[in-house]
Amino acid sequence: MFLGNRVGTAVAESSPAEGLPMKRMIAASHKRYSSFLINTSCWLLTAALIAPTSSAWAWGTAEHIRLGQQIAKPFEPLLGVSTLPVIPAPKDDVTGLGPETFADYVAAPDFARGLTNLLAQQPANILHIGHCGRFWNREGVIDGVPIEDQADVGEDPDSIKAQARPGWLDCISGWTANNSHFGDFARNHYMYYHQLALHAAHLYRHNRQGVCRKAANTLEAWGQHYLTDSVASGHAWNPPGSYDIEWGYQTLTSIQVRMRIHDYLNEHGARMAGALYELGTFWGDHSEEHTIDGRSIPEQPTGNPQKALVLKLSRMGLGQVIAAAECGANPQPEDVLVTRDASTDVRRPYVSDETMCSAMYGWEISWKWWVPEGEWVPDSMEKLDVDLWGLDIPEVVTALQQCKWDEGRLSKGKNEAWLSRYYFNDKRPFIDDYSVSPTIDPHARLALHELGCEESLPVLPPQNQKDLCGNTLCEVPAKSSGQCPAGMVALTGCCLPEQAEVDTNEAALVSGWSSRRLPMVDLGSRGAAPGESSEFLWLKDAGQVDVEPAVDFAPLPRTTQLEGPEGAAVAGCGETGSASVYEARVKFPNHSDHQDKTVLLTIIDMDEGLQVQVNGHLVRYAKRADGVLQGTALFSPIKIPLMQSALQPAEDGVHVVRLIHLNSCGRERPLLVRLALAERVGKGDFVEISPQSGGCAVGHGDPTSALGFFWLWGVWVLIRRRRVLVK
Repeated sequence: MFLGNRVGTAVAESSPAEGLPMKRMIAASHKRYSSFLINTSCWLLTAALIAPTSSAWAWGTAEHIRLGQQIAKPFEPLLGVSTLPVIPAPKDDVTGLGPETFADYVAAPDFARGLTNLLAQQPANILHIGHCGRFWNREGVIDGVPIEDQADVGEDPDSIKAQARPGWLDCISGWTANNSHFGDFARNHYMYYHQLALHAAHLYRHNRQGVCRKAANTLEAWGQHYLTDSVASGHAWNPPGSYDIEWGYQTLTSIQVRMRIHDYLNEHGARMAGALYELGTFWGDHSEEHTIDGRSIPEQPTGNPQKALVLKLSRMGLGQVIAAAECGANPQPEDVLVTRDASTDVRRPYVSDETMCSAMYGWEISWKWWVPEGEWVPDSMEKLDVDLWGLDIPEVVTALQQCKWDEGRLSKGKNEAWLSRYYFNDKRPFIDDYSVSPTIDPHARLALHELGCEESLPVLPPQNQKDLCGNTLCEVPAKSSGQCPAGMVALTGCCLPEQAEVDTNEAALVSGWSSRRLPMVDLGSRGAAPGESSEFLWLKDAGQVDVEPAVDFAPLPRTTQLEGPEGAAVAGCGETGSASVYEARVKFPNHSDHQDKTVLLTIIDMDEGLQVQVNGHLVRYAKRADGVLQGTALFSPIKIPLMQSALQPAEDGVHVVRLIHLNSCGRERPLLVRLALAERVGKGDFVEISPQSGGCAVGHGDPTSALGFFWLWGVWVLIRRRRVLVK
């Protein structure tokens, strides 16, 4: 069963301290065994198709359903719906069912290689017989028997399973592609669908067509199957195989290796690598068979580390999609899985070397696996170490040899992840850095127009004046290219009437800032981690905060430290947050002298999040992480262009600038901002212009305050932080 994974000769001797022979030393052996592999390929394929199989689920169907329900739960009341709108799948003629909720679609990818395959009931197997999706139902059970995505459906001719029998070949064809549910393969597939979901969400924000909203939620739910899979014990590792080839050594080997290791991890559980190692054992499908209280991981109470990680990542992803669709946000999809602090904020769980050693010892990892116990071994054979054939990464070799010395019970490097992440990629790398191939299952690919969401759909009128986050909705949205009809100017995705040019050459002026503290904000139900853009998107002021900016005006630029009134302390990181609203008014006459200029907001320092509005329209969501220089604690100023002179003002020739500032964890940092006239230089940078008249104003409407004081204060803060880092 595992001959194909072990054949090879590493003729160069290698001591544990010296590492392993390099690939160039064993390249000659490939030709020797190529004929053997060819001869055994058909045997391996045949055995794979006829041998009894076990499930390769990360979670059972019912567990996926319960996870999906909990992922969507915080967002449904915000949208005022009982369930998130999705594309209903056609009802199957065997079960009479089809996915029709967000949670249903989180479970569905176990029964189809692609979303369009499922919606069209199109088999993925080469014989085009049946479709695995015919087995799908919310409990994953037919006639009282669990139907597994990679198992035969039985022999009883009178059962519903027998009626669906032609579809089992489609399930088994998933064997050659089921890597999509494991490790980095799963994350690649999630990101593919997540990016498509965000695209559909942006289209919905533009055209307000319900089909695009449904497509966004459906794509996200389908993708979240792979995201939730990657946190299950049996799936948090990278098996052999690649989507760069349809068949070959890796794919055939993957069938047996993947299933065997998956089943071991599923039965025994797994300690995860890194910061997750000390959190205890993680489980996979049918986890209720292993937990102390007999409840599956999705049913565990709040505080279970595995459940918390699954919900954190999944709600971050769904939060991005809904925020883009409902609030006009432009979140970065990578934020879901990329962390700036891998030691405490794990986003990519992998099975620890300790657990992988136990799972692989005696199979992929062993001494003299080819020798029956007690038989005599020639000295020359003892010097051969087939386990090291093809390995190049020193850390992988060290973990493998330590596992051998400890006879499967690893004593050193327990919380590392070299075996789970790199062992099989090191054996047969398809790309130079030994990472998983970024390609995805060809059957997984689709285009948005296949779901009915197209760029060419007409724009529907808004049903409300405000969006879910309190921003004024566009009467005329800008096209995705940013273009507007003649006589209109684009701002924050809206096409707004141009302002007629005035005769007088008036200076650009700004009023003082006024502020108001918002009530404490509950972040625990917002579906994201502290500091993430998708978290702050749910902070709403709904236009109901009454602020009265000072009436005095002074020439730009104006630098202001905004701390706001005293408020309640933050009760918990990622659970509650305090926020303040700041409002100022800008006079920006539409004169020819201003045509090539913009009003620029520069954020010199801030706390966790900031929402920027002009005349009620959303300009930007920013988070502190956007300005923090990588690997440091230094904050690099964020520049945001606010308006052009042709923009129609809100009232009396005045544009209203509103900032909503969030503090969600730890000490409050002041908001330090600067408004100034600027000219664009290059594609994305601006240069400030000196004010047209003398004087400057700082603070809350006090035109006599010294601008230099705040510049010195800002410089002092940056220098002080740098000194702390240097120490």
